[in-house]
Amino acid sequence: TKLESAIALTKVRKESGLSQRDLATVSDVPQSTIARIESCANTSIDTLTKIANALGKRLTVNFS
Repeated sequence: TKLESAIALTKVRKESGLSQRDLATVSDVPQSTIARIESCANTSIDTLTKIANALGKRLTVNFS
């Protein structure tokens, strides 16, 4: 869900010691997009993949 994505992104960003602006810089994703994702807005798999790669993480999508 969007809430789970928002919580996961916020958690991994903070664990990495990055601000939204820092993450925007390393992921080449606008800070406003990161803020929207963390506020439970929709986003694309491509955007989440860019962010995951910048954090050294792998994006996993589940259907259950």
